Amino acid sequence: MSTLKKRQFAAPFICALIGYKSTLKAALADCLHSYFLNTKLFSRNQFLLRFYSLTNRLSGKPPINDIQSNADNDAYLAAISFCLREPIGRTKGILQDNSVFQSRIDSLRNSQHSSHVLTKHRDSMQILQRNNFLQLQNDLQHSRIISAFHFGDFVYGLNALMCLENPQNKRVLVSQDLASETYFDNIRTCFGDRAVLGSNHLIAANTDVLQLRKLLRSKLTTLTMFCDLPQRFGESTQVSFLARKAYFPKGPATLALATKAPLLPVITYRKKQKNFVKVFPLIVPEKLEGETLEQAVTRITQSLVNILEAYLEKYPQQWKYLRLLPDYFHNPT
Repeated sequence: MSTLKKRQFAAPFICALIGYKSTLKAALADCLHSYFLNTKLFSRNQFLLRFYSLTNRLSGKPPINDIQSNADNDAYLAAISFCLREPIGRTKGILQDNSVFQSRIDSLRNSQHSSHVLTKHRDSMQILQRNNFLQLQNDLQHSRIISAFHFGDFVYGLNALMCLENPQNKRVLVSQDLASETYFDNIRTCFGDRAVLGSNHLIAANTDVLQLRKLLRSKLTTLTMFCDLPQRFGESTQVSFLARKAYFPKGPATLALATKAPLLPVITYRKKQKNFVKVFPLIVPEKLEGETLEQAVTRITQSLVNILEAYLEKYPQQWKYLRLLPDYFHNPT
């Protein structure tokens, strides 16, 4: 019997012996199944790296990407590979492309550029569903929450979209940190007096939920929040992501349900040298019959995560937090 046939024969028995009674056992069975049935994808060493990386992650040890030794960098690569369900070689290429993409995006924000360069970049932004978004300004006389993702050139993409907002609407962006002066200079040069500048920013660490609720209830406001932040930025809820249990921030869904402000998912991505801003249909924040508040939060968050998953599978190199991917599968409790 050939080696491949032996592995194919052994795989279901090993998976059955491990069982699926716990998250750890299920994940290890998944890992073993991948190794036995995909010999072209994983060598023995690659499999062992995946195995030990996974057991470290699920046992609650420190994030692999925080460890700097060469051996642990290999384990970190294996963890990303396992999460993406991609071969090691392709994963390494994706991470390299991610570094190049993020460096280019960071340069456009935080390095000084001429007005010609910035205007050309602004004009590359194509807002899909532009007319629908403009119509929304007239139809929706209520505060809303733009649910954004750290994907593609999200800074310039969101600015381009928010320039279409009704001038009477208050525009607020919740940020994790204060941007540099060069950043604001570039945004001002690019979008003029309609740019989302420092006066439109709220720093998350200095802002509480009551302040955001008051903001959404007091006047017509468009509040932009990111719904793909790592766990250290706030409370999370369990959802399905890349066919596994994962944990994503519950803040946007919770705030929407508390204020009745609808969610407008928006994602930016780059394709064939062009930047696209995709606007999705509104998500109405309401509890379904027989649903608890927590269940409603999870359901709405799942709807947002489904968008990220679809674009991550197409353009993985464009997600800012790709290198933190294993942390999203780590149970915070």
